[in-house]
Amino acid sequence: MKKVLTLISIIFSFSALSAGYERVEKSFTIRHITDFGSQVYYNCDSVENKTEQLLESLGAIVYSVRCTGGLDVFGRFHMPARVKVEFEALKSEIDGGINSIYDVVSIRDFHNCHLNNSILNGVKDSLDILNIETRRCLRSSDRTRIEVSVLTEN
Repeated sequence: MKKVLTLISIIFSFSALSAGYERVEKSFTIRHITDFGSQVYYNCDSVENKTEQLLESLGAIVYSVRCTGGLDVFGRFHMPARVKVEFEALKSEIDGGINSIYDVVSIRDFHNCHLNNSILNGVKDSLDILNIETRRCLRSSDRTRIEVSVLTEN
């Protein structure tokens, strides 16, 4: 699969596209039940920071990230984290005169597999993406390994 991603990157790197930025407002919820049935809740500060970092690594311009819910300060009523984010992302459908290419972006983290995958799933339909490879999380704290072919400025 990496060979296919590399081939796609090479093909698209030789042909620059003209693209433009599109402003996006996106809301999503980070599920508190993982793929294997365990429960996990997140501190909203961590969710906001990770959301901003992930979007910026994918070439987006982030204006605001707001999280509600998450861990209760008093430890009684934990809730899934609800995220509202406003950002701009390159779109090939918009002719804004910006030279751009599809580039493979690798996202690696020693922890937070569930959180990073959840954020990516929440925003991926708002980005111009050719291909995504993610590692399935056995535990929420597993290593993150994500490969994304995304439209970026040339």
